Order: sequence, then C-alpha cells, then structure tokens
Amino acid sequence: MLRSSFIKLVSNHLRASFSTTAEAPVLFQYNKKVGKVILNKPKALNALDLEMIRILKPEVELWNTTNNARVILFTGAGGKAFCAGGDIKSLYEAKKGGALAEIHDKFFREEYTLDLAIANMRPIQVALWDGIVMGGGVGISAHAPIKIATENAMFAMPEAKIGLFTDVAGGYFLSRLRSNLGYFLGLTGTRLKGQELVQTGLADYYIKREKLESLEKEIVDTTTSETKVEDLRNIVQKYQEPVEKKYNNEEFIKKAFGQGSVEKIIETLKNSTENKEFADKLVAAMNSQSPLSMKIIHEQIKRGADLDLRRNFQMDMRLVTRFMEGTDFFEGVRCTLVDKNDKPHWQYATLKDVPQQEVDSYFEKLPTSQEFN
Repeated sequence: MLRSSFIKLVSNHLRASFSTTAEAPVLFQYNKKVGKVILNKPKALNALDLEMIRILKPEVELWNTTNNARVILFTGAGGKAFCAGGDIKSLYEAKKGGALAEIHDKFFREEYTLDLAIANMRPIQVALWDGIVMGGGVGISAHAPIKIATENAMFAMPEAKIGLFTDVAGGYFLSRLRSNLGYFLGLTGTRLKGQELVQTGLADYYIKREKLESLEKEIVDTTTSETKVEDLRNIVQKYQEPVEKKYNNEEFIKKAFGQGSVEKIIETLKNSTENKEFADKLVAAMNSQSPLSMKIIHEQIKRGADLDLRRNFQMDMRLVTRFMEGTDFFEGVRCTLVDKNDKPHWQYATLKDVPQQEVDSYFEKLPTSQEFN
C-alpha cells in the first residue's frame, strides 16, 4: 500500500511538472482544493488541438479517481480568448494530403469524449469566459454548472459560415435556450458580447475582469471537500454585475425563429416590417452561409431537445462524419481561413435545392465500430 501510494505521488508530481512548464499548451495549477486549467496557446487564441485534448483527458480521469480537487477553474491565457475553437485548418490540410479519414475520426471522437468527461466529472467546473469563446472552447465549458462571462467575453457559433454544423453538443444546449434563441444563434452565427451571454442564458453570471482575481482567491480560501455547487453560487453572486433579464429583440426572435423550417424563418424575416434593419441583417448573414449546413443545424437543434447529452454527442459524431465526407466544410474553410474573402461555391446553391432525403441521411446511424458510445 505504501509503495503504491508513493508511486502515485511521484507520478502525479511528474505529470504536474511536465504540464505546468511555461511552454506547455495546457497548464495546471493546484491550490488547496481548487485546480486551475489554463489553455496556453495565446498566439492561436487557445484553439483546441489534438495535443491539448490528450493532455486534458488523463487529468480529468485523475480528478475523478482522487479527492485532490473539488473545484476546477477553466481559463485561457493571453487575455484575448478563452478558446477560439478547434484546429479545423489542420483538417483541411489533411484532406489535401489524403490523410483525412484517420485524423478526423481521432480529433472529433477524442474531442467529444473529453467534452462529455468534463461535463460529467466529479469536481465542480467553473468556466471563466474572458475573451473569445467558440467551437472547441464551447465544448469544454458550455456544460459547466457555473459559467461566468466578463465584459471581454465574445461567444459565437459560426459553423454554418464554414459549411459545418453546431457540434460539441450544440443540439443539447441550443435547444434548451428560451424564446428560440438557440435556433437564432445556430442559424445566424450572431456574436454575443459580455452581458448578452447572461441575457440569453448561455452564461450564468456577468463579472468584470478586474474582479476575477478576488473571486478566485475567495473560492480557493473557502472550498473544501464538501463544497457544493450552491456554495459556489453564493460566492460568485457577490461579485456579479446586474444584467437586464431579456435579450434585445427577444420577442421578435421568438416569433421569427419558431417557424418550423429555415425557409419559413427567412421568409418571415424578409416580410417583416418590425425591426426591419435587424431582420435584413440576419437575412444577409444567412444567405452567405451553407444551405446544407443551415438545414442540418435546424434539424439537429430540433432533435437535440429530446436527447440527453451523451446522445447529442452521438448525433454529432454521425453528422461530422458525413460532413467530412462532403465538400461544403472544406469549401468553407478554404474561403474563410485559407484564401480568405473568396465567395464559396456550396454543394447546393439555395435552401430549396437541398433534398430532405440528403438532410435525413446525415443523421443515420454509423457502422457499429464508428458509433460514439
């Protein structure tokens, strides 16, 4: 028993020493019963890659098998981003090099497995959204019981712009937002800033960046092995700023994005005499995106409302596999991230060109060996 405890202690020390070097893409700090994860690729806006996923996964397993940390704070280095997404450009390069099949399965499967593990881990996660939050950053934090947005937070799910879909279980949390705000965010890629994240229900609290250090200190000083989510909420509430309860244009969004199909949503927006400038802006944004992506996102959010978190990730694995077999994602990445500012040539030119049979096929089960379980 003594020997195994010593080996575990040495192993943990070596892991901590390795992962907390200044150059490591993910840093771990521990203070009493509080752990802190720092995504540490500020030049890349802390975008999540496979190396970072594989550093995080064993640490999550360690949190679940030991009683060393009761609270885990998730943050991003550099001050500009929590995490601006995943390393999707590498998938584009892999396709050009003929190595996509192996890389995409590993990346997304391991990413979704990590997201689910973090959502279900034993310690309480507190996500500090200070800067850009997109894609992979949403996946590792959107399911936290306590999500804090600062005045510098900027959230968006612009996947339809690059011919993808709102993955990382977007079908789960977007479908559970009130007033059809999930459809609005998923279909338009609208950016939310600061207080808007609380107004829409994506974040739980709005706290100024200057107060985060004091908040963290109080969490460290008061956390014990018995700390509960409610105890943390009582602390966080002392630092929060008051926020308006409703999001701007919420009633209009509720009506327009509750029409039952993407075509009807756009038709409602086009014909609206109310909030015309806002409606026209949304139509322009949607018209620039992949018609196939928007149809699938709408269906994904609709189905996601009836699925638990694990089954939403299973749905995502089916969808992303089909997207990697298609062309819109790579066309979207080429235009947005490679050639930049070029007009994409989508598989289907308009929404009416997208066959419902094609949409349905994206949601079909994968072969048993490829399913997400």
